[in-house]
Amino acid sequence: MEWLSGFTITVLCVVLLTSVMNALMPDGNLSKFINMVLGMVVMVTIIGSAIGLTKLDFDKVFAVDAARDFNRENAAEAYNRQIAQNFEARLAEEIAVFIKTNYGIDASVSAKAAVDANNNVTGVQSIAVRVPVWADAVTIRKDLAKVYGVSTKDITVGGGE
Repeated sequence: MEWLSGFTITVLCVVLLTSVMNALMPDGNLSKFINMVLGMVVMVTIIGSAIGLTKLDFDKVFAVDAARDFNRENAAEAYNRQIAQNFEARLAEEIAVFIKTNYGIDASVSAKAAVDANNNVTGVQSIAVRVPVWADAVTIRKDLAKVYGVSTKDITVGGGE
């Protein structure tokens, strides 16, 4: 019975709102279009209420995990982590293109961003590159160190095929 009263109230409110909007609209070229749109709103409301589409539990949708209170500081840290991950992915892609362009070698690259205590990206921490065993690992390591400002000891170039 509660469902029926909720359905009736919803439909009556939408019909009343539609009637008020229709009365406030000026007569003109768009009146037929406006009446059609308002009629569709009423139909969608009736159908949606009848099949239960409007029964969203917003407490469940916007539930916050009590164990991990999401506040402004946590949001900033999560955002900075996402920036670091994006930086690492783009850097690895850029290095792979650099190696392909300069050496004609397809390489598998992973890069690690240097971050501070607040997860702000401060630079490149390390680079790991997998290239065919016949590739000149020493030259690749030196060129990457020059271009990306990373110490050669933080760059690993190894054979993978």
